Amino acid sequence: MNITFGILKELTASMQKRNEDRLVDYLNSFEGNNVFDKFKNILISWENDVTYVLNVRLNGVPTNIQLSYILSEFPQVLDSELTMKDDDIELVLGIPEKFTASSELIPIYDIIKQIKISGVFINLTNLSIHDKNTIINSLPPKIYNMIFTKISNDSSKVVTFNNPMLKNFRFNFLTNEPYVFLKHLFSNYSEDYFRDVIFHLSKKIDGKLLMDSTPLDIKYYIEKFSSEVDPQKIG
Repeated sequence: MNITFGILKELTASMQKRNEDRLVDYLNSFEGNNVFDKFKNILISWENDVTYVLNVRLNGVPTNIQLSYILSEFPQVLDSELTMKDDDIELVLGIPEKFTASSELIPIYDIIKQIKISGVFINLTNLSIHDKNTIINSLPPKIYNMIFTKISNDSSKVVTFNNPMLKNFRFNFLTNEPYVFLKHLFSNYSEDYFRDVIFHLSKKIDGKLLMDSTPLDIKYYIEKFSSEVDPQKIG
């Protein structure tokens, strides 16, 4: 699925209105059985359609990282389940199936997949959101601290990178870190960017074609347009 100029314009407008629902729906439209698979496919599309590099701050310094390197460090799959026990309660945690616009670090309602209490097994994936949330809310308060500790100490759902410069660059897929990263990634464009592109290219390119073009296409159009204009100025 292509990331187009029109899509970025729509998402930017939505985010400026503090409405993340459109972004969440768009991210979840990418292929993948869970947010790990979707995340990888989003980065692949970003590299193909938007830019080959990520602009991040490492130790306070703006740094460009090749997306090809980031993707090469991703495993094919992550183990899907993590089991924890406490007295007569056993929980199976798993990577969320979809992104959610939660302000919580750990999307508790999305990662608890199964519960076994005093020998009674409950598969939460088969329940409605209301029933699932009701059951999770009834868990003893100490369970939440245990889950946080378990996730903090377990690395099986964490993607890290071998480059020493990226030692603090990581994605824990049992937390909202991947979503927060993508939210920042898709929020990097200002209204002026879209206005400038439309102003300079709308007379040259059909409106629908412009909106359906990728940002890399837009960059190419602008470079070609500039190469036509500059010789005229010189003459």
